[in-house]
Amino acid sequence: LKPVLLYFAGYAPMAAAAVAAGGKFDVVNARSPVIKELVRLRLGRRRVRGQKGLALVRGRQLIQNLGQHFKFESIYTQEPRDAWTEYNANRIYRVEKKVLQHALFANRAEEAARRDADYLVVGTISQPEPVLSFEPAPKMLLAVDGVRKPENMALLLSTAVALRFGGVVFSADTVDPFHYKVLEASQAVAWTLPYLYA
Repeated sequence: LKPVLLYFAGYAPMAAAAVAAGGKFDVVNARSPVIKELVRLRLGRRRVRGQKGLALVRGRQLIQNLGQHFKFESIYTQEPRDAWTEYNANRIYRVEKKVLQHALFANRAEEAARRDADYLVVGTISQPEPVLSFEPAPKMLLAVDGVRKPENMALLLSTAVALRFGGVVFSADTVDPFHYKVLEASQAVAWTLPYLYA
């Protein structure tokens, strides 16, 4: 096989050809720049994601639902190309299963084994910008201070949307509202709420 060279913004070319059932994979190596970037987005603190302006979203259904309203930068999946019609993204890469498992679960083999194929779809998407102020003046705001667990943050954000709060104010010591676990547990409601950091 002759390697296929992929070029995209910010990354060096990489060899990316491997024959598999249903066609070729674009990414076959866990050391490739795009996989390292996924790991940084998954494991990094809020500052890491904020510098890139990106959030990581995991799960086919969530990516498809969010993609109905917002375009993803990139989507990574092990699915064959004829299954990509439901995705809304600038770029879609086909990645070998073991490489996706590394990016999403690292050394947690037991967790990876429990997850179905839906979890082996991951995307990167631009975070909504924080507002400078809430206009018009909302009747109710949610102030979040010192919440450290993603599940608790997700519950607060989901409740705020259900009760039609006008926005959210986050303190500096809260868990990142764009952490992938918060997005999963809340079904990415952060895109529907104006927010700012105190």
